[in-house]
Amino acid sequence: MGYERSCLLCGANFTAVREHGKYCTQKCQYKSWTRNNKGKVNEYARKYRTSENGKKVLAEHYASQKFRDRITAYQSKDAYKEQKRRYVASEWGRLKARQYTRNRKARIRANGGEFSIDEFISIVKAVDYKCLCCNQEFGLTDFSVDHIVPLSKGGLNAIANIQPLCLPCNIKKGTKVIDYRKDIFIGGLNL
Repeated sequence: MGYERSCLLCGANFTAVREHGKYCTQKCQYKSWTRNNKGKVNEYARKYRTSENGKKVLAEHYASQKFRDRITAYQSKDAYKEQKRRYVASEWGRLKARQYTRNRKARIRANGGEFSIDEFISIVKAVDYKCLCCNQEFGLTDFSVDHIVPLSKGGLNAIANIQPLCLPCNIKKGTKVIDYRKDIFIGGLNL
């Protein structure tokens, strides 16, 4: 004996075992619960990410070759470049890009310091074109400028606060203060 019902989430017809059955599967029930309890889901996810096990799982994910390949492939795709071009060409994109540039320049001016491209290239050469985080070898154009102490946290925009990282490692580092340099000497300057 069953009760003919229509699933509240997907609308599929099903036979419920109990009179108060609302969902055709546990998957639909879970999806409905997560939609109605986003605060609880986000809080649980935040607690997990900050736990020791969560940090370990995330570090393994970000360090995996699969993640690096996905980032590299995504950013080299023509579709990504076209999407970015269209976004920047839109009115909202122009406004956001201008706002980002103004804010970044203000942070640089307020924090002080400057460095030249030649100084950055000399650091990349000093580390033998290897990312300081993952120790993989890259071409000169594959490196991104990473501020050891981020500008948003008061770091200087000076060569003493710069380290060359590949883009996936720079993304993974985010705004954390991590110094990957190990006694790099460039022109008498110990970094």
